[in-house]
Amino acid sequence: MTSARECVERIRGARLRVLRRIVAAVAVSLTMFTTLVGTSVSGSTRSTLTSPVSVTFLPSGEGWMLGVFHCRTGTCARVEHTSNTGHIWTAETVPAPLQKLMRTEASDYYPVAQPTIYFANANDGWIYGSVPSGSPNGTFNAELLSTHDAGRTWSPISVKSLGMKGGILSVGASHGQVYAIGWNTDQTFGLWRTPITTNSWRRVSTPTLFAAAGGTSMEGALVFKGNSGWLMVGNDRGVTGGARLTSSGHWVKWAGPCASVGGNFAVPV
Repeated sequence: MTSARECVERIRGARLRVLRRIVAAVAVSLTMFTTLVGTSVSGSTRSTLTSPVSVTFLPSGEGWMLGVFHCRTGTCARVEHTSNTGHIWTAETVPAPLQKLMRTEASDYYPVAQPTIYFANANDGWIYGSVPSGSPNGTFNAELLSTHDAGRTWSPISVKSLGMKGGILSVGASHGQVYAIGWNTDQTFGLWRTPITTNSWRRVSTPTLFAAAGGTSMEGALVFKGNSGWLMVGNDRGVTGGARLTSSGHWVKWAGPCASVGGNFAVPV
């Protein structure tokens, strides 16, 4: 029979094991946070800390971070690059259009624009999302910038000429092509494509991708595996549109695993 003393020792041992796990988890979290916002090339801490907005990594461990920090003009953007899974970060050139839009704040230090950064490989990447149009009705415009030299220079894409409107939901690459889901009209979305190494965007034929009549902001997802691909759009009301890329290179209607509008609260992200 187990004595009372043995029971107490077992309980203490279990508590110590749990405490060690908690301490280890906190240490890892603090290390990741410091790595993202406070480590320079030499490994010392910067006096100006960056708040990450979006991060993208390649399987090799190379990555890029888009963030904001306090500066003399209010809020400034910063793009940083790592080649060793985030242990060391170095600053990259920030495109002037991005710097301008990230200075627009909803409140102290909180930028209205929350763009996403995405890289398909070590050279080709994109920054995309939506930015305030400046009109009294509070509408947004699509924003898309590309780099083909690992982030050293960025070029804005003329999204209006492509028919992209209120914002870009998702960007994904596969087999030398990169795709973007964006608003096409006030009620529908479109899909655009270009070779990864160029800015020759063209509209792609898809089934109609509707927007929800209400609810939260619309979300989108692009997933690729081999020669196949899937896309979804929706919000907290459910999925409003989906398509699948066939082996022949055509996008056809696809009903994903999430319920349609009104059926659940699944968001395709």
